[in-house]
Amino acid sequence: MANLHHPNVVTIFEMGEQPEFLYFVMQLVDGISLSQWLKLKKKHPIARKRLPGMDELILLSRQVLEVLA
Repeated sequence: MANLHHPNVVTIFEMGEQPEFLYFVMQLVDGISLSQWLKLKKKHPIARKRLPGMDELILLSRQVLEVLA
């Protein structure tokens, strides 16, 4: 994964193991995670806006597919 470089993927710099735990060092990314974004959507006061819209789903899907390509 350290050789994978894409704007939609967090870069992993190092992975290792200590007697008590496993660890990895990754790029610091400013912003919220997908899970945090979804939790915020669920709390929207307007019921129909509690789920991502079609435009948002298409954008997310495109970003995932670009990484997989």
